[in-house]
Amino acid sequence: MPLAHDATLRCPTIRLAAGIPTTIAFFGSSITMGHKNQGSFTGLIKPSLAAKMQSTNVTVATHGYPGATPMFLAACVHRMVPTRADIYVVESVDNMMPESAWPEARDAVESIVTALRARSPKAAVLLLAPFPVSCTRLLRKQLRENGDLLAAARKCLRPDYSLAGMLEGIAQAARVPIVSVRQELAVPLLAHAASRNGTLGPWLDSFVAGDDVHPNLPGRHLLAKLVVDALVTAAAGRGGARSCWRLLPPATQNRSASSSHVYGAFAKETNAVCAFGEELRPLIRRSEGWHHVVERSEHTNHSKPGFVARRPGSTIDFCFAPPVAAVKRKETMEWTAVYLQSYRHMGAVQAGCIEGCTCAVRTWDAHITRRVSQSVLGKLKRVRVQEERAGDACPCVIRLKVLDATESGEHKFKLVGVLTGFYAYRG
Repeated sequence: MPLAHDATLRCPTIRLAAGIPTTIAFFGSSITMGHKNQGSFTGLIKPSLAAKMQSTNVTVATHGYPGATPMFLAACVHRMVPTRADIYVVESVDNMMPESAWPEARDAVESIVTALRARSPKAAVLLLAPFPVSCTRLLRKQLRENGDLLAAARKCLRPDYSLAGMLEGIAQAARVPIVSVRQELAVPLLAHAASRNGTLGPWLDSFVAGDDVHPNLPGRHLLAKLVVDALVTAAAGRGGARSCWRLLPPATQNRSASSSHVYGAFAKETNAVCAFGEELRPLIRRSEGWHHVVERSEHTNHSKPGFVARRPGSTIDFCFAPPVAAVKRKETMEWTAVYLQSYRHMGAVQAGCIEGCTCAVRTWDAHITRRVSQSVLGKLKRVRVQEERAGDACPCVIRLKVLDATESGEHKFKLVGVLTGFYAYRG
């Protein structure tokens, strides 16, 4: 059950149980979006709620991005969550995030909660902390090395351990409800770790996939069950239900978020950028041979906007303006491009810093042999902006240039988005 009580969760769940149209929006990483060809636990929410609350009239929306950190989610919440919901479920998991990034992650999560609540003061936010990746890796390492399993399990449950512990702390301090899988599974975790019958490995394998990150099918059912149990418990809790009916808005289904996006303090203070498609235009300083296009998926007809070049030598330059304080502290930053990889037509680009900043030149090849098309992250790491350029309108210029060399025999390169101003998981 949620570790912290939040009165705002009670009213939406009471209305949900009464059959009033209710929208639940999930926002998170690939655990929320679904990994590869596997489904997401969010697809199990509606039938699970129907089994527990027979009069439900619920719409479930799923938003996010595979590999998204809390900083990524905070920077992109204004555009990645178009749904204006009654209940927002925000999922985030640690995936090799260094402890040094935790303070920024804490600010990001708090900013997400603020931004979502600002859309509707009556909306509830529920945090979801899946089983920590760091804990799974620690336990499996100890299993391989015949280490101290009980000590490792106890470490996994420490308040200061992993992103899950940080989320639990935010929940307690901000009175935001949270479903934390490590807390829900604390008793069996300790029991299996203490067992001399070798049950910890099979138990862990029963809900976590072999990549240490994603839930398998039973794990997805577990996540759905825990979220649904939290909603059902909130609806059945004590409190004045009459006020929930007085606060009932005229309609809650199929609402879209206000066009005046709420970016939150995180994005404002960090100059965080999450730009896709047409949103890239203000960042472009100059371009030659690149054009904005909106392509369509052959199978789903979903629109896929981006900037496309088809000739070798085509260049596109972007302005990168990190926080002035970070430049003056001589910090290095990371600039990330989201680009399309596919098995047909694709070429490669050279990316690097050309004015006001320095970084190592990188080559991003958009051609892959697997018969899939996917958006991937290309990163310029350790970008250092000249201190005297701090505060300029365009202190750093980054260029992408289509190369002559190509594995496919063609040169198409499609830039989907640009992400800057926050820590992103290494791709």
